[in-house]
Amino acid sequence: MLPQPEQDPTPSNRRFSAAAADVGWVCLLLAAFYAWPLLAPGLNYRGGDPVLSAYPYRYLFRESVLRHGVVPLWNPYSGGGLPSLAAYQGACLYPPHGLFLIIPSIGFGCRLLLFLHYLLQGAGAYGLARFGLGVRRGAAVFAGVAVGASAFNAAHVEHFVIIESYSWIPLILWTWIEFLKRPGARRLAAPALCLACSILAGHSQSWLYALDAMGLLTVFPPVDAPWNGWAGAAKRRLTALGGLAAVGALALLLTAAQLLPTMEMAGYSERRRDPPDYGEASSFPPRFFLHYLLPGRLPRYDEPHDSETNPVEMAAFVGRVTVLLALVGLAGVVRRASTRALAVWALALAILATGKFGPFDGGLFRLAEHALPGWHGLRVPARLLGVANIALVLLAAQGLDRIGALRPRAASRFGVLAALCCLLALAEQIPVSARLPLRHPTPETEIPASASLQAWFKAHPGEHRVFQLTDIVDISRYDSLAGAAREALLEPNTSVYAGVGTLTSYVEGLTPLLGVEELLRLYRRNLYSPQPDARLLGLMNVRYLTADKPITADGWEWVDWAQPCEPDRRPVAIFQNTKFLPPVAWAADVEESPGSSMLDGPGDSGEALQPAPGRRPSAPRRDSPTPAIAIRRLSPNRLQVDKPAEAEGDLVFSTSAYPGWTAQWDGGAEPLRAQNALQLRFHAPGGVSRIDLVFDPFSFRLGLFLSLLAWSALAGARLTSGRARRYNEDE
Repeated sequence: MLPQPEQDPTPSNRRFSAAAADVGWVCLLLAAFYAWPLLAPGLNYRGGDPVLSAYPYRYLFRESVLRHGVVPLWNPYSGGGLPSLAAYQGACLYPPHGLFLIIPSIGFGCRLLLFLHYLLQGAGAYGLARFGLGVRRGAAVFAGVAVGASAFNAAHVEHFVIIESYSWIPLILWTWIEFLKRPGARRLAAPALCLACSILAGHSQSWLYALDAMGLLTVFPPVDAPWNGWAGAAKRRLTALGGLAAVGALALLLTAAQLLPTMEMAGYSERRRDPPDYGEASSFPPRFFLHYLLPGRLPRYDEPHDSETNPVEMAAFVGRVTVLLALVGLAGVVRRASTRALAVWALALAILATGKFGPFDGGLFRLAEHALPGWHGLRVPARLLGVANIALVLLAAQGLDRIGALRPRAASRFGVLAALCCLLALAEQIPVSARLPLRHPTPETEIPASASLQAWFKAHPGEHRVFQLTDIVDISRYDSLAGAAREALLEPNTSVYAGVGTLTSYVEGLTPLLGVEELLRLYRRNLYSPQPDARLLGLMNVRYLTADKPITADGWEWVDWAQPCEPDRRPVAIFQNTKFLPPVAWAADVEESPGSSMLDGPGDSGEALQPAPGRRPSAPRRDSPTPAIAIRRLSPNRLQVDKPAEAEGDLVFSTSAYPGWTAQWDGGAEPLRAQNALQLRFHAPGGVSRIDLVFDPFSFRLGLFLSLLAWSALAGARLTSGRARRYNEDE
């Protein structure tokens, strides 16, 4: 048989090939901008968020999945123990974080994912401009490059969860515009999936602000369509609003396994007591709009600054060439619905970003804070500019498109002009990024075990917590010790550098601070004084204290000296808590421990501090020593308690008291009840030698059921739709 002549590609294939080539150029230019230092080996970023939040959560996730085969619902190593999955920015269920299961370096894995999300963001911006708004290819390439290389991205290079969540916004808005063009139930799945990915990435501001932008596009659609009278226009708006509600509901169901535990944990949060003006923190001062034209006025990230005008949060520069092209694009505001929509989008979010500096002395922002869902308590309205800047870049793409329309046949010249604009945008961003953390990584250094406290604690096995009163490592700014901080936070034998077991957890400022923090304020205990409270720390399972200052407190016995890991520092003293109690003990031993009664009381923070209802279970008789018990951790979510089979009585589990813990044994189970903020209590029956304490909250089980149901329904609808299309084609 003679070979058949090769057929010409179809128009759709040519369109796909052209789009793939354009996305390739966007990714290539962004890769050149971000490859160093994101992909350079042996580097790390300064800053508290990677060290105190991202690295530990990723490490806990990897160790839990690889070593124990479970998702970490509980983090036993920080503070008195905290819910882990419910700590939203841990993002344990975000699919790309599976990368940490195969990449051994947590730091490099975070930087690699950040790099890939910048490319995703640029590709999404290209699709939003090219197919959502219909601009020419060169203008769409410019949009992808300008969005991906914006100063917002360079400024938040340390905030992994922010960039990972924010990078989905262009795709969310592109798929939403496609729905507005041709409404239909089948077109709701794509924006819902993109929104679900943004939610699972772990940053609430990003996806909530994306919903706000979707709402603006619903009210001011970027689609030129016949009005068909006021009735037709109203019908289109109502259809779009119904679609928006459906997208939001579907996305929330898809992510319920993450959101329901988070919402439950927030119910115990001291964030409920935030002042009314908390949401206005870090409002964007109107004078900072000059940074769009004069980026040299942006202070360096490490220069002294007002805490409410952090330059890293305020970096809004998108390039002067972008601003000029946006002015050209505004020339079409009268004739084009898309230009009007972008103008409203950019202006509305920019005004809201000014927060307390905005119109009516911030009244407009406060109105939005109370009217828009999810806004209450959100800090840093300046991050709204990250979403407003997407509209500004799209206006610039339309301006470049208008210039190309002047000579529609000179396609090659327009391509050269678009390439020049891309290069100018990158060239303008390089000196700005030099003022931000992007160009200021620190070398990743190995810490000699003999020169740190880790060596001492590795030689003393057993699960315990360490309370620090040292200033050896300013961990919030010295990120070259990131590896040590990761071990300090999550390995129970080396928990010193970031103060694991201290009452300020590593998620301070990132996720809600919970019962233990409230307890401390209730009793006005200052454990950071030279006289730390050994009794209270004993109930928190804190066994050791390290200090480079004199300790005069009772209950602490000096055991050794350790050399610091930095030069010109004092040796560190290691003390042991003589009033230490194991994490699970007989109630009689805990109740007779001096100071345990101080945990009882009415409290002022809700269920977390309320005593267990009903009778207080009995304790073993004190006419003989209480039976010995052995404790073994099987996974972050499970603790095994072995006791003599004949022993019966009440056991107390010292940990931060959250609902969800259950005592399980052969033939029975009992939920643990909160006795106070630091103790859970249950009855150990006779005739049982092994009891497992399992953290498996109902909120997670319900959320997992809803998420699996939603994913299954979505997959089934997709499969049915595909079969129907194939059947129609065959017919």
